[in-house]
Amino acid sequence: MSTFSELIDFTRSSTGTYLGSDGLIKTANVDEPRLEYDASGQPLGLLIEEQRTNLALNSVNASSDNATTNVTQTANQANSLTGTDDAFLLQANTTGTSYSGQSTSVTSGTSYTASRFVKAGASNFAQLSMGTGGFGNQVFANFDLNTGTVAQESNCVAVMTNMGSGWYRCSISAQAVSTVKLMDISMETERDVRRLEDFMVSKMFVGHGTMRPEMAIEFKTA
Repeated sequence: MSTFSELIDFTRSSTGTYLGSDGLIKTANVDEPRLEYDASGQPLGLLIEEQRTNLALNSVNASSDNATTNVTQTANQANSLTGTDDAFLLQANTTGTSYSGQSTSVTSGTSYTASRFVKAGASNFAQLSMGTGGFGNQVFANFDLNTGTVAQESNCVAVMTNMGSGWYRCSISAQAVSTVKLMDISMETERDVRRLEDFMVSKMFVGHGTMRPEMAIEFKTA
């Protein structure tokens, strides 16, 4: 029987993450193939991705979210897809808009993707948004964590992937319209008819690693 290296000429210049057969996120070494599985443990085959640059760095550290408003961050509060209690809690401090994210430079005409891992508690909705300075008005998506569907998207492409054990990878993609910054995740605890209707969120966990798979959020009542 031939080995993988005898059948396929494979290289990758960096480490990479993937979902293992046990439903947990794994990290492959440089030049190590990633054989990915779906949420039910069924093999999907060799994971191949185009080159990309991660702009959200050191996301396992709550203090890395440097664009925050009206939130309290507490590290190591819940079990994430890494299998350890490395998700951190974000809790709204006000009845108005609250959000947490990382500021980053963006270039006009370039496409960007922001993603988080989320898990519903008592609250069943999450929103991802991109800043108005770089992406224009109302670039956001609302995700229904109860049904596993995108509830609303505005000026972006939204994708929701079941990761198993109640976790979802939620992402939005959009093209920058000017050269500035800011991608974030937001929380709402009051009605906003322009964007969220009756969307209400009080707490969330944000988990481990880089922006692709490695942020985890769980919603609970106050």
